[in-house]
Amino acid sequence: MQLSHEAIKQAVKSYIPLDKSWIIRLGFLDLIRGFIEDISKFLDSQPQNELGTDLKSLREVARGWQHRYALPLDVGESGTIYRGVQFYRWLNNILHEPIKSKTLIERSEKYITNNPLIVTWTPEQLRELDHKTSQWATMQYLFEHPSRRRKSKPLADRGEKTEEDVDFKLRVTYDAVDHWEKQRAKGEVWVPRTDPTLWDQSVAFVEGLLTGKVNYVGQQPEDCCFELAFGLTSVEEARRRYPSVEGHETSRFDEMQKVIAEVDSGKPICSKDHRVVQAMIERQLVKGIPVKVADWSMTSKTWPEFEKFIRFALEFAGKDPANYLLN
Repeated sequence: MQLSHEAIKQAVKSYIPLDKSWIIRLGFLDLIRGFIEDISKFLDSQPQNELGTDLKSLREVARGWQHRYALPLDVGESGTIYRGVQFYRWLNNILHEPIKSKTLIERSEKYITNNPLIVTWTPEQLRELDHKTSQWATMQYLFEHPSRRRKSKPLADRGEKTEEDVDFKLRVTYDAVDHWEKQRAKGEVWVPRTDPTLWDQSVAFVEGLLTGKVNYVGQQPEDCCFELAFGLTSVEEARRRYPSVEGHETSRFDEMQKVIAEVDSGKPICSKDHRVVQAMIERQLVKGIPVKVADWSMTSKTWPEFEKFIRFALEFAGKDPANYLLN
C-alpha cells in the first residue's frame, strides 16, 4: 500500500527538531521585555540531548542577560544570536564584545558586518549586508519600539510583488512578533513549533527512500544544501536565489560541490557544516548507497537527534540500518 504524503508527514513529526529561528526571535523578545524567566524555563525544560547547540547558546545568553552591561555574553557558534547581541549592544552602548566559538570566530571576521552605525540604517540598507542576509533587518525589527517598526520592502530581485512575499526569514520574524504580542496580551506565554523546513525536507527524503526519487521545491536558504544534494537546482541558480548561504558555517555552494566529489570518489561524508552533512547522508541513502560519516555530531547545531531520525526513516522504508550506516 502506497503511503500518502500526509501519512508520512505525521510519521516523521516526532523526530523533527524545534524551529530554532522561531524560538531565537521569541527568546530575544522575552529578554528585552522583561520575561527572562520564560525563555530560560522553556530551554531548561527541554531534553538536553534534543536541544541543538544554537538553542543551548540562547540559553547561555539568557543566563547572562542580567549582567550584560558588566560581562560579555557567550553566543557560541550561532550567527543569528551573534548578530542579535551585536545589534542590541550597539543600540545600548554596551562595550563587551560577545564570546564566540568554532566556525563563528572566522565567519564573524570574513562575512559579518562590524559597524555600530548600522543601527541607524533602513531595513532595505540592512538587507544588503553580509551577502544579503535578512538577520540584521530581523534584529532591527525585534529591538525597535512597536510604534517605530518598519517592515522590509519586498525583494525586487526575486520578483515579489506584495508585502506578503517578503524574505522567508523576515516573514518568520514578523509572525513571531505578532504571535508573541498576541500571547502576552492574553497573559500567556508564546508557543514553540517544529522546524517547518526540516519537516518538509524529511518527508521528501522518506518519500525518496520509498520511491527512489525526491520531489521538493525549496523556499529559503536552508533548502540550498538539500536541493544541491539531489540535483534539484544548479549551483548558479542557488547562488542567485540564496546569496546569504555564502556566509554560513562554510561557503555552502563550494562545500557541497567539494563533498559531493569526495563522496562520489568513495570517501566518508566529512564537513564542519551541519546542513551539508545532513543533505549528503540523505542523498546517498536515497541512492541506496551505504554511508560512512566522519562525525555524526556535526549535525548537533540544529538537529542533534538526526542519526536517530535516519535510523527511523530507513526502518520505515523497510531497510535495515545496519546495512546502510557503516559507523
